[in-house]
Amino acid sequence: MNDFVDYKFLDVQLFTTVVGSETSGTNYTRQLSAINGVCPFMFAFERPANPTGASTYNLLALDDVQVLDAGGRPVLGNNPLDSNYLLSMYYAENLPDTSMMNSVNNYVISFCQSIPLTMKSGAVLGCRRFNGQWSLQYTSQTTASNELDVVAFVFSRLRINKGNAYIIPS
Repeated sequence: MNDFVDYKFLDVQLFTTVVGSETSGTNYTRQLSAINGVCPFMFAFERPANPTGASTYNLLALDDVQVLDAGGRPVLGNNPLDSNYLLSMYYAENLPDTSMMNSVNNYVISFCQSIPLTMKSGAVLGCRRFNGQWSLQYTSQTTASNELDVVAFVFSRLRINKGNAYIIPS
């Protein structure tokens, strides 16, 4: 018999980088070094570098979004995801019945079979194991100094053992 109890939960891992000057229509690849563990889904968005006040919520358009594994191979199929698809049908398929539908330039990228099912039950069907060497590739739609933010949801466990609590990454 185990002397411990584990509780699985979704932990938030943030990746932020000031990417400097970008040129509209140019393709960029950013290594997601801060994301480690089993990831069912993430949100990605870009905004002006070092945002303050209202510019914090001024999310910029991306296009041709693709997640690449450590070897540079596409994870979501060979074709990048078009921004119109990510902001319309993709939201409807992955986050039904939410107020996030048609969220302006906040891109959800799902690896799991169902985000609601994963959030309710902890199901890991289709989730991807990130190791800090995966990348996000995209085409910038603005010419400016920008900041790329990725909010990844990653499974972790809270282990309670003889009155002590530990966080165990996935």
